[in-house]
Amino acid sequence: MQAPAAVRVNNLVTMVVYVTNTSNVDMPVPTRFVASTEGAPLAFRPDELGLMQEELFLEFVERDGPRNVLRAGVTVGIRIYSQSIRPLEFQILD
Repeated sequence: MQAPAAVRVNNLVTMVVYVTNTSNVDMPVPTRFVASTEGAPLAFRPDELGLMQEELFLEFVERDGPRNVLRAGVTVGIRIYSQSIRPLEFQILD
């Protein structure tokens, strides 16, 4: 996960969660959950932060790639947003 090192209170935070297929064979599209362990909201778009979701389902589909496969050597990043109204502590879950 790529995120800012520090954020002021009540600011919008942009983060990117990356997955890379480091093998030399294609693999099924990986999926994960990202969870806010301290209650900060999570969203795929800034205007959805008011929904106060604390968990998002991430599906690492390659743009313009095969539908259900992450090809060998490919990195996929998913941009997510939070707002620093609570401590920014997150966990990536299977």
